[in-house]
Amino acid sequence: MHPSFSHILLTGFKGCGKSTVGRKLAARLNAEFVDLDTIIEDLFVTMPQSGGQHLSFREVFRALGGDAFRELELDAARHLATLARATDERLVIALGGGALMRPETREILIAVGTVFYLQVPLDEILRRAHQTGFPAFLENSPDPAKEFIELFHRREPIYLEHAHRIIDLGAALPDAAVDIIVSTLNPIC
Repeated sequence: MHPSFSHILLTGFKGCGKSTVGRKLAARLNAEFVDLDTIIEDLFVTMPQSGGQHLSFREVFRALGGDAFRELELDAARHLATLARATDERLVIALGGGALMRPETREILIAVGTVFYLQVPLDEILRRAHQTGFPAFLENSPDPAKEFIELFHRREPIYLEHAHRIIDLGAALPDAAVDIIVSTLNPIC
């Protein structure tokens, strides 16, 4: 494997299946699965604000607020890059939906490996969000669905610009999504 393409990073909007597809893809490739959200949760425990308490990703966002959360996400990206350089094994990495939005964080993450944008139509993403909940930062919004749609339209151009591969998943189930990704790997990974 070419070292710059040994690791697979999955990006996309909330609800596109990054973590679910990532776990299944890692199992199929006999690779290690890493979730950037989990790294953020683990790093938060070490912060004085945590009081040693382990919180979920959503709770960490609520506890820190947007700006401090993005700083922690940057630290998590640095940690991930160090981990990726230190291992000889392929990693399949699920990124947070906003991880590529900040240029400094994006630069670190893109250098780790091949970025796959899991593209799912907005109507499907919105349907999933109604089932699983909107992001924590929209909880106090008077119209979370409207803001969610606006956020999608702000983020998608960045996913499209910085992905090495765009994987059009439509409403594909996770196993079908893994098949689609695997079919694209040989030429680049």
